[in-house]
Amino acid sequence: MKALKIIGIVLLILVALFFIIAIFLPKSVFMQKSIVIDKPASLIFKQVNNYQNWSAWSPWEANDPDMVSHYEGPAMGVGAKTIWTSAKHGDGSMTITESIPYKRVASSLDFGQNGEAFNYFEFEESDEGTLVTWGVDVPDMGYPGGRYIALLMPGMMEPFFNEGLNRLKEVTESMPEPPALQLAQMPEMNVISIMDSCSWSDLNLKMAELFGELAGFMKTNRLEHAGYPMSCYYKWDEENQFTVFENCIPVNKEVSGRGRVQFRTMPGVLAVMGTHFGAYDETMYMYVAMDEFVSEFGLETVG
Repeated sequence: MKALKIIGIVLLILVALFFIIAIFLPKSVFMQKSIVIDKPASLIFKQVNNYQNWSAWSPWEANDPDMVSHYEGPAMGVGAKTIWTSAKHGDGSMTITESIPYKRVASSLDFGQNGEAFNYFEFEESDEGTLVTWGVDVPDMGYPGGRYIALLMPGMMEPFFNEGLNRLKEVTESMPEPPALQLAQMPEMNVISIMDSCSWSDLNLKMAELFGELAGFMKTNRLEHAGYPMSCYYKWDEENQFTVFENCIPVNKEVSGRGRVQFRTMPGVLAVMGTHFGAYDETMYMYVAMDEFVSEFGLETVG
């Protein structure tokens, strides 16, 4: 009986120590790792700001091929949500709460009964490339058992951080360089223009015809170029591959139109601008990039 009593006292002391020590252990965990990627921040940002791109580099999906994910909300940016089930890593969800284009993406994680966490990526460009910093903050590890897990978590998580960042580097550095885009304030300008329509297959010939006619009008009316020729699209029918467009040439003075050549003043607008070198029929990638830019910055197309 005396031995059992001693064993009971020892066990009681150990249990008491377990709870007492837990009081002094960290109740939260913060971890972050960084890597330099030799690509623009805009390209790397896209891989993080859209959860459907995570499958290419996520260390957890690589570690558990049987993980099942589905997505809710917008495809990218604030409100985008991924929900997963995993026998190895548990079930949970993640929602983007902050999206600052090419600078930062932050998310909240919900692990159900296992608590919540916060996740962020930050991007900083330099001459060497883009410094990508990945951080995770678990604000409440729970008392008492979570306090002990908090001691082990940084060591357990570090291999996943390293693998994820290295996979993100490998994936993005294998991608083609994205077009450099910027917001630009386009000034008000006087233009001569012709509006027409045609099938996509005839667009090059039709544009050559219209710009040729505009050039002849300029010569007849002794006009000078006041900017680059441009095209405004009023209809772009994907199904029928048909477009309605207006070819314009900025000119140095007002003039009366004649026939289908019209004169008008185009208002100043805020525009997304990029530069393409090469054939006209190879420009579609630029329009796709511009559409993504508009979405990422929360802009609205108004013309």
